[in-house]
Amino acid sequence: MSAPGDRSTRPTVHLLCGLPGCGKTTLARRMAAESGAIVLGHDERMVARHGTNPPEAEFAALAGAVTEELWREASEVVASGRDVILDWGFWTRAERDAARERVAAIGAIGVLHVVACEDKVARARTLARTATGGPVLEINGAAWDAFRARFEPPGADEGAVSSRSD
Repeated sequence: MSAPGDRSTRPTVHLLCGLPGCGKTTLARRMAAESGAIVLGHDERMVARHGTNPPEAEFAALAGAVTEELWREASEVVASGRDVILDWGFWTRAERDAARERVAAIGAIGVLHVVACEDKVARARTLARTATGGPVLEINGAAWDAFRARFEPPGADEGAVSSRSD
């Protein structure tokens, strides 16, 4: 990943890392409004393609297909010279490492943004969002807790830019 101040003329792919409810989508929208970057949201695409509660047994395969679709779109956006914001989560080091490789392969600069808040705040936001019945992936308390257990905060060597949303 490059430093946030890199003045290269190559497009930038912003990777938003954080748990559900931490403020990634809010940050993505703000960044897009300020920069004109294109936001590609994994959860939004999942809901558009598979509804708010895809079958658990099929979730990994469906999510993988959406991931590939969004990487193709990111590549097209970068090829057009525009920046991209990937509002996905990137919960594990392996996911972030793979994303960095893909960013390099499409010829862009990558910037990792860690979006965080207190766990209790993120969990409450997520449960409230699910309770509204809107077009969001349904995440209950047990699922949020399982996601938290899987989350690997980025290491100092990952060069992340931090943002708090408490």
